[in-house]
Amino acid sequence: MQCNSCGSKWESSNIVITCPFCGANLAKAKDPNNMDISDAIESIISNQGIEVLNNTRLVYAHVMDLVRGHDRDKKLFRILCSNGAMEFAYKIAKTTDSSQKEVIIKKQIKVLVDDAFLAEDNAIAAINIILRGLGEKEIQATSTASTQVIQSVTDSSTVKVVKSSTVNNSIQSASAKTVVHPNINSEEKQYISACKAKEEAFKNKDISKLEHAINLFSLVDTYKDSAHLMALCEEEIQTIKYGNAIKEKQSVYSYRDVDGIERTLNKAIAIFNSLNGYKDSAQQVVECEELKKSRIYEIAFDTKETADKYSDETIYSKAVMIFGKIKDYKDSEEQAKYCSQKLDVIHKETVYKKALYYYEKNDAFSLETAISWFEKVIDWKDSRKLCEDCKKRLVKAKVEKEKQNSINEQEYNRALALLKRNDIASIKKAIEILDKIPTWKDSRTLSERYRRALNSQKSSQTIYYSSNSDRQQNVDHNNSQITTSQRKQQGICQHCGGAFKGLFIKKCSKCGKAKDY
Repeated sequence: MQCNSCGSKWESSNIVITCPFCGANLAKAKDPNNMDISDAIESIISNQGIEVLNNTRLVYAHVMDLVRGHDRDKKLFRILCSNGAMEFAYKIAKTTDSSQKEVIIKKQIKVLVDDAFLAEDNAIAAINIILRGLGEKEIQATSTASTQVIQSVTDSSTVKVVKSSTVNNSIQSASAKTVVHPNINSEEKQYISACKAKEEAFKNKDISKLEHAINLFSLVDTYKDSAHLMALCEEEIQTIKYGNAIKEKQSVYSYRDVDGIERTLNKAIAIFNSLNGYKDSAQQVVECEELKKSRIYEIAFDTKETADKYSDETIYSKAVMIFGKIKDYKDSEEQAKYCSQKLDVIHKETVYKKALYYYEKNDAFSLETAISWFEKVIDWKDSRKLCEDCKKRLVKAKVEKEKQNSINEQEYNRALALLKRNDIASIKKAIEILDKIPTWKDSRTLSERYRRALNSQKSSQTIYYSSNSDRQQNVDHNNSQITTSQRKQQGICQHCGGAFKGLFIKKCSKCGKAKDY
């Protein structure tokens, strides 16, 4: 290799980013206006690291941006990227063993020949583009076009240069690049490979394979009838695309989904537009646009009729939205206005009915709610009149509410006083009072609590009550009437109800029996 900055020369089989003598960045030393694909690969690796090779799309995009001209190499590079070239490049860059590199190179050439239909000479030329970008030795085809890997990897201390017999000695550069001249059979071999790719693509009706065949023919576009066969492939691509677009167009007749119709016909229109006047593509675009509006109008009209049948606010809203997609088609704008008016009527009527529901009640809360609903449709029917009536009734209702609140508070306090007497008769009377004011404070909760307590107690039980804010369950002090499970819950002797004593072994202070729970 040679540094363009200081002129120093050295031998290395590894990728070198900076000059070991002057420290110059070798990638930046490349002339951006005269950069080939190998130079671009070397520059990308130096800037982003070797891991960038794991992203084929990124590398391909950068190469296409950096390289000017070199059309043939670009075609080869496109084929390379479609057949695992970046994975191949990454393996070569990460492998240090020369024999392993040789095996990897042979496998990749076989892939390009067998799967990508490249002639051996073109496959080798394509591989050399990658190898040069990695700083590796190139390979050369023999005069019979057979694949031969020559000195693919050498020691870092030795660089052997392989030259074709037809290469002028002056072409050999300090960077150890090998110039390979195709032999007389290379174009024929590439032509045959391209024909095989074309036959397979025609058989499978595969657009991607047809495009690949065109790329292969473009490598020998002036040889024999390559240009004619490229035109046949392009015509077949148009035929397949045209057929696909027709299928998309016909499929929408069974669709009842507006979004599906739009998506499918827009796709068909895009295909027809890409055919550049093939057959009646232009007319098909017009028909697809008309069909799209027609099918959407049918669905919108059906939606409107369904909304009329059920007087459904949601369905009218959907109809308005669908007609809005085709405002300029037929009477869509008038139909949308009709649905909007219906939607407005249904909405106002719904609100009016809600207001009437609360209007018929006479409590303050209901009247306030009715007023809020009437005000939303104040100009609808007699909403204004009913709203004013609600306001007048609300004044009286608030007075009545205050009186009732005062009565409820008095009754509530009377019930609490009865509960404090701690006898069954008073508790029963308190429960009756609380049941009459269930919505006042915690009346319902107190009533249910003391009712349960009464049901669970015997006539000899005494009920104790806590303060008004924190009342707890009743405690039965008549131990003779308490069950074993209740005694266990209270933490007393399960046999006699006595208290336990003892630090480690607890025994009853009355009966002396040990605690066994």
